[in-house]
Amino acid sequence: MDSLTQIVLGAAVGEAVLGKKIGNRAMLWGAIGGTIPDLDIIANFFVDDLQALIIHRGFSHSLLFGFLMPLLLAWLVKRLYDSQWYKAKWYKYFVGFASLMTLSVFAFGINFIATQINQGQQSITGLAISVMLFLLLAFMLYKRYISKEQHIEEVSYKEWYLLFFGAIITHPLLDCFTSYGTLLFYPFSNYRVAFSSISVADPVFYTIPFAICLFLASRVHRTKTLRRKFNYAGIIISSAYLIFTVFNKMHVNSVFESSLAEQGYPYERYTTSPTILNNFLWHCIAQDGNTYYQGRYSIFDKEKKIVHWNKIEQGKEYVDRMRGSFELETLSWFSDGYFNIIENKHGQLQYNDLRYGFFIEKPKSSDDYIFNFILEESEDGFIVHENRDRSIEDEGMFTAYFARMFGKID
Repeated sequence: MDSLTQIVLGAAVGEAVLGKKIGNRAMLWGAIGGTIPDLDIIANFFVDDLQALIIHRGFSHSLLFGFLMPLLLAWLVKRLYDSQWYKAKWYKYFVGFASLMTLSVFAFGINFIATQINQGQQSITGLAISVMLFLLLAFMLYKRYISKEQHIEEVSYKEWYLLFFGAIITHPLLDCFTSYGTLLFYPFSNYRVAFSSISVADPVFYTIPFAICLFLASRVHRTKTLRRKFNYAGIIISSAYLIFTVFNKMHVNSVFESSLAEQGYPYERYTTSPTILNNFLWHCIAQDGNTYYQGRYSIFDKEKKIVHWNKIEQGKEYVDRMRGSFELETLSWFSDGYFNIIENKHGQLQYNDLRYGFFIEKPKSSDDYIFNFILEESEDGFIVHENRDRSIEDEGMFTAYFARMFGKID
């Protein structure tokens, strides 16, 4: 899931393991541990888009990494505290700077969500909340950490290992519930585990309640029972919601199957996944050879069926042109075979990952595909670029999206 969610989850796990002994430091180190698997994105600066696609959620998201990396981290952190570095001013300012960078992610996330709700325009309210939250947390950081004399109880290597193990291993396990897929069993298997029951970002029902409980826990002294109750409340609420998404997916699957049968559409397989920021509106796609049948369904729809359908062709002529190439095999592996290739409005070949669907109900152009790549043919094969340069022509897209989420069908 998104980095903000993984930070909250890692911090909660850290608190559960060592919060009673070292207080908010457990949250901090848990948050760092929860972030580490996503540092594989650093590879993006050194490799092309296709290699980056292979690397992300690869080894750093595997069970093997979850067992091995804490061995090193536990040793480093124990050495840090044994050496008393944590009391030095330079170290505290370094940690303060790193924490401010993390806080900026929180603030940016809130502002981004508010902007999307405001149809892509900057939201003054969202910006004000983001700035105020950043300043408040920055002040608390200075008051309670940088300006205070720091003391810490003795923590064993085993305890540090358990903290980092819990924070790191829960990261890929949570990612498995998204559509992106996670190489959980790498390097023994290249199978991408993807349950597709929760969006890669679900702030309202998963992240925000979790973060509130964690924040309340951080405000209570480490020895108080109330602190642990707040933290476990966040873990239980978020876990209960995650379980709900699984049962919700089972319901959506049932509706999709009956809708396909009602329309008489033949299919070999299908997949369903929630659209971004929610678990109400679902994207459903079924495959029959070179043809796909796609539709959306909201749990608030009055009719328990898919109303609007899109028939999508795979683009056999383009697929045949790339057949057997490393590029097509890699992209097909990543998208689990749910893809098509089209010629976009610029005359370029465009590979679309159909698991993510469209920005709008009825696609009008190549820009309406949510997740796609540009394919440039060369003497050595194809050069793959993730398409980041798109313009959404429908100005009312976000208003229509949220209306559709709550069951409005045009």
